[in-house]
Amino acid sequence: MKNDNFLRDRRDFLRVGVGGAGCSMVLGWATGGSTTSLQAQDANRGKTVVGGAQPWQKGKAKNCILVWLGGGPSQLDTWDPKPDHANGGGTKGIDTAGSFQVAEHYPGVAAESKDVCLVRSLTSPEGDHSRGSYLMHTGYRMTGAITHPSFGALVA
Repeated sequence: MKNDNFLRDRRDFLRVGVGGAGCSMVLGWATGGSTTSLQAQDANRGKTVVGGAQPWQKGKAKNCILVWLGGGPSQLDTWDPKPDHANGGGTKGIDTAGSFQVAEHYPGVAAESKDVCLVRSLTSPEGDHSRGSYLMHTGYRMTGAITHPSFGALVA
C-alpha cells in the first residue's frame, strides 16, 4: 500500500503546519469556544500555570510550527520517552526548560523548550495512520471519490 501522506516539499510542510493551527481554531469554534473561554476565565481567575501566566490570558505566540511526524522514529525514541515503563525501550528522558521530558537525543530541543507546546494526546477513530492523518489535516474521513483540501489550502 502506497502512503502519499508524507511531506515532499516546503509547500507541503507549510500546508500541514497551517492545517494544525486551523484544526485548533475549528475545534474551538465547534465546542463553543467563546462561551467556554469566558467560563474558563471565571473559573481560573487567580490561578497560575507554568511560567506564571494566567490560564485565561490570551497567548503571545506570533508563529506556529506544526511538526507532523508521518512515519519515522517512534514517539518513545523522540518526544515521549518512558524510561521507567516496562515497554519504554532504552531511551532515557532529559528534563527541558518547559514542564516535560524529551529523549536524550535532543539536548538542543530541551534547552529551547520554554517556547514549545508539545501535544501528545492526538487520537483518531480511524485505525490506519494514513486515514487518520487525512482526517486530522482535512476534517473529513477519507473516501474513494472525494478529495478534500486541507486547511492550509483554504487559508492560502
